[in-house]
Amino acid sequence: MSAFGSVFAARGVACGATLLGVMLMSRHVGRAGYGQLVLLLTIMKVAAEFAGPALDTALVRFAAHDEPRALRYAGAILWMKLILCAGVLAAGLVAAKPLQSLLFNGAAPAGAPGVPAWAVTLACVGAGFAMLWAFAQAWFQAHQQFKRYAGFECAGAAIRLVLVAAVVGAAAFLSWHRTTSIVLLLAAYVAAAGALMGATWAHLPRGLFAKPARLQDVGQDLLHFTKWVFAACCFTTLANRADIFLINWLKLPGEAVGDYAGAVHLVLVGDLVILSLFNVLLPKASGLRTADEMARFLKQFRKPAALAGIGVIPLVLGSKVLARIALGPEFIQTGALFSVLVLGALLSLGCAPAGTVLYG
Repeated sequence: MSAFGSVFAARGVACGATLLGVMLMSRHVGRAGYGQLVLLLTIMKVAAEFAGPALDTALVRFAAHDEPRALRYAGAILWMKLILCAGVLAAGLVAAKPLQSLLFNGAAPAGAPGVPAWAVTLACVGAGFAMLWAFAQAWFQAHQQFKRYAGFECAGAAIRLVLVAAVVGAAAFLSWHRTTSIVLLLAAYVAAAGALMGATWAHLPRGLFAKPARLQDVGQDLLHFTKWVFAACCFTTLANRADIFLINWLKLPGEAVGDYAGAVHLVLVGDLVILSLFNVLLPKASGLRTADEMARFLKQFRKPAALAGIGVIPLVLGSKVLARIALGPEFIQTGALFSVLVLGALLSLGCAPAGTVLYG
């Protein structure tokens, strides 16, 4: 519980910083602009999470024990992740124009410049930084270095908030066009991910960067474990983010997209709790071997799940007021949308311990 407390506290600080950033960005770019910005950030998130977490989970699974074996597996996973990052960047270069045409052209108001295609490529660069940052965090998680893990979570959120505030302040002072502000706010997220990648990698063991052992020595174990985790990551990421892509692809009004994007960002508190539980419990769940051990492990979460359900009630009842305070009075439909999404987050929270057991 102490590990969960430190990670949850760090995620709480990170979530607070993220919400402050959301408040600044939503008021600055408006409803329609905010929808475009969230779509770019969603591209960055999907590119980072489509396959990256599968390798991070494998790292926790295989690198949490004796050091020589840990370094051998971790080295192989590191090189696999570098190859994956190169693939994401190549996809960002090749698919930038088609994605820009498919998702953004209908979202810009008449007479206003749309989001440029190279912004999609920039989102993929940010995804590469995020994947490499996540590798280092997975190493800390595997070795249960949760204070270091939590510290970098807080640092990342703080850097991102400072950069977002700097962009918003400069845009207001220099009267930048909304589209310019959107792209520069994306650049702030990319720069924050790059800074965190550099900081976390400085704390990794030097042995990780040596040439890994022959893949045939570790490849069978990695393939046997990651093939199902990889499939789960792909489907889960697409399912979690398909809504943002669909409402843009359907060419809904930009203001409606902005309302929904605001609701998605407000429900980050639910993601905070779920992700914290998963990160802390995965090393423990990986050690479970019998059905009785799993049953005892899962029974611990009955009462916390019930309390979480009670705690969600005020959020649902006060959703309109919360949305108005957080995003501004312009986001008129966000409260109703948030009240629906927060119930979905509650269901995901109830499934989180069982999902951790299955992953482990």
